[in-house]
Amino acid sequence: MLEQVSHGQGIVFLLGDGLYKSTDGGQSWLNIGLKNSERISDIIVNPDNSNEIYVGVLGALWSDSEERGVYKSTDGGQSWENILYINQSTGSADLDYGSK
Repeated sequence: MLEQVSHGQGIVFLLGDGLYKSTDGGQSWLNIGLKNSERISDIIVNPDNSNEIYVGVLGALWSDSEERGVYKSTDGGQSWENILYINQSTGSADLDYGSK
């Protein structure tokens, strides 16, 4: 699955076998993690802070996976924290980012 998410200022994210980030409008790409996630369902970038990124991971299609859940980065994808993990069989299918 490939999905492109733009965030202005030439920053673009691409979902596939992990998460890819481009800071030059898609001319070059850097894998910024979640390589073992297998299936990323959604990505949300904070509209006020492009360093804050949320990623929903479905995980492996036919087997259990420790990589499932919702991940958050506060440093533009340099590091990730799994902020919502239920079990090896339950992934995240969709994300919604609302105002406080």
